[in-house]
Amino acid sequence: MENLREEVGKMIGYTEDYIEQIDWVTSMYRKQYDRWEEKNDSVFIDFIEDEEEPDGKYYFAPMSLYTQRDPFNPERVIFDAIKLDGTFRLLPKEVGLEMTKIYDGVELGYIIENTGKIEERYVTQFTSRIANKWVYDLPWVDVEYNEFWIENRKYIQNDKFVKYNLSKRLELWEESVQGQLQNYRESLIASTKMLDSVLAVRDSEFELIWWVLNPKD
Repeated sequence: MENLREEVGKMIGYTEDYIEQIDWVTSMYRKQYDRWEEKNDSVFIDFIEDEEEPDGKYYFAPMSLYTQRDPFNPERVIFDAIKLDGTFRLLPKEVGLEMTKIYDGVELGYIIENTGKIEERYVTQFTSRIANKWVYDLPWVDVEYNEFWIENRKYIQNDKFVKYNLSKRLELWEESVQGQLQNYRESLIASTKMLDSVLAVRDSEFELIWWVLNPKD
């Protein structure tokens, strides 16, 4: 249980880092979506503060990062080991039920599916659009260069499929993933309190071992 408690603690840290990351990414793409129709050649360019850059800003095209994904996948080594060797039968029933919910429940399952298979679908649609249309319509395609997004601003703005794809991915993050992550974090914290309580009881227990000595006559 102590090892399990440590692993759940790591899962909380991982989940909190993931929440911070997904919030930043969602904010970046929400800004891009809301600016989509602006009549500005730099509409697809954003920046972050960077002291190493000449003017203190690093410029980049958010949509050039669109294919990057990071499916939610917390570590579960201890749980899987316990499940395989049957140790759960030796633990309090409430521990087994709670840990099974945390590691194998629908709450985690939805997050894994949304940040995995479902999000991958939108990325695949985006890359397919580039491969099957942009490369035939544009003189050159290299999404890693800011100049590409500047020179082809009007064409990209008129591609309603890509804008729609972005809106659906934002919808996934804003209406599903962000809330699911917060709920899962709360469940993890609640499970640690339960584990701490059980461990406190175990630590307070002690066993008296009586040694019976039979001295020789």
